[in-house]
Amino acid sequence: MVEYEVCDEEGQCYKATLYILVTNANPLPVELRYFELVREGTQALLRWETTEEIKFSHFEVERSFDGRKWHSLSKILAIEMPYHYQYSDENPVTGLNYYRLKMVDQDNRFEYSEIKSLEFDLNLSEVAISPNPAVDKIKLHIQDVTTIEKVQLLSSGGQVVFQSSANFSSEINVRHLPAGVYLVVLTHQGGHRTTHKVLIN
Repeated sequence: MVEYEVCDEEGQCYKATLYILVTNANPLPVELRYFELVREGTQALLRWETTEEIKFSHFEVERSFDGRKWHSLSKILAIEMPYHYQYSDENPVTGLNYYRLKMVDQDNRFEYSEIKSLEFDLNLSEVAISPNPAVDKIKLHIQDVTTIEKVQLLSSGGQVVFQSSANFSSEINVRHLPAGVYLVVLTHQGGHRTTHKVLIN
């Protein structure tokens, strides 16, 4: 704080106070050299490299389906040089998938990377979901239902809100669920999974 006096041309003087805010610019001890997102078949591969890591803790790979609500896919600890990292998302959804890195130091301070996105079109000929958006129920139109071992409905945060039983009727009641983006996850014979995005109003 600095106090001083200001006078005008007529000789009238006024007291003034200048407040100086001093901040300690202390960025995270990690810097990304590059961050890329590429498609590998039906998977999304994230690759990145850092220039230097000092007292750095870990990365969290986060995914979103609308670019606003995010959930963590994996925690990846800091490694010794060279600082090369990668992560493969084996279950992207049909449509746009957004990804970012949360970079956390040992003091739990964090920053986010830029956002990357990929669009997938997965088995649309085999499975259709209607209506989308939905209000009361969603219906799954599956060409060969005998190839499906399990059906799950997940919230955008990864919580299972529905799982099929042995007498699954291809309909899911969603009237009781809060509005938002949900995922229909189909487990096929052999363990392969496909994921479809549905909006519930």
